[in-house]
Amino acid sequence: MDFDTSVVHSVTEVDQAAWDALGGGKPFTSHRWYRYGERIMSDCRPVYIILSMQGQMLARATFWVIRNEPLPLPPGPLRSAAQVLFKHWPLFICRSPLANSSGLILPDPPLRDVALADISTIALKQAYLHHSSVIAFDYLDQWTFENTKWPEGFSGQKIGDSGTVMEIIWSNYESYLNSLTPKTRKNYRRYCREAEKRGLTINRRSIPIRLDEAEVLIQNVEERYREMSNPWFLAMLKDFPMVGGTLFTAEVEGKLVGCELLLGDGEAQFVTALGLDYSEPNTYFLLNYADIRHAIECRTRWLHWGSGAYEVKKRQGFKIDHNENIVFRGVGTVPRLLQRLAARI
Repeated sequence: MDFDTSVVHSVTEVDQAAWDALGGGKPFTSHRWYRYGERIMSDCRPVYIILSMQGQMLARATFWVIRNEPLPLPPGPLRSAAQVLFKHWPLFICRSPLANSSGLILPDPPLRDVALADISTIALKQAYLHHSSVIAFDYLDQWTFENTKWPEGFSGQKIGDSGTVMEIIWSNYESYLNSLTPKTRKNYRRYCREAEKRGLTINRRSIPIRLDEAEVLIQNVEERYREMSNPWFLAMLKDFPMVGGTLFTAEVEGKLVGCELLLGDGEAQFVTALGLDYSEPNTYFLLNYADIRHAIECRTRWLHWGSGAYEVKKRQGFKIDHNENIVFRGVGTVPRLLQRLAARI
């Protein structure tokens, strides 16, 4: 049961067919997606731990050395202290880049526990090598979080809020609208009528445009909800054609009043980079419905949205996606401080 192990620092060092075969078509695991991730997160060193047996890749954990993680902390001394700490002693996080998705792929039993133990041992060595403060496996689904035999020294908890997800089961957009409650459908029609009166249009863009204006709108949303700025939004907007993404823009008489980026891999898409001019009512809802319509027309199976506004999203057909689970351990001289910090999140 001994694995052949390797550590690489770019997906381009790995055969594309072998990489994609291990992912098995699971969203946000493809070779193309990781090429995009490496381009966008160029300030974060990737560390990919790969386990093979008899020439076949059987497991991997894709880590990133991150010094500027947008933490789910309110503004104040705690956030400031964490930012300073992680700048000097970065996080060592296992995830798929950008997509709020796990970067851990394990084989079935009986190899599963052995593979995770080997990955954890190598990860600890790499974390020391990169002077990291914490090793973390985040965005774990509920089953993996609860049914995996995590190595000694790792702790698990929930951080932040759950995301949301919709399973696309409709053959066309009208069928989707007919599945909504009469009240929700009535509100949607009203949003469309009012938008038409104001001259507001929702447009799909396959290339990046008006990014300076979009940046201001994204900052509006971050400031409204007191969120840390995502350091990768602009790069995502500049290079989204790499993965066939779609930029939605809301415009009134030539003025940009809203934006949203839809990215996908495999059978899933997710929404990010929301920007709004809050003087224009209902732009948020119109962008949301445009996302759903596009996902249906693209024959996407899963559409992921972020956290918050749960009642609104529930009325539109979304469910809670329990992906806020994280397993972690401290590294080196600061684990006690970090464990106390995590306990306050």
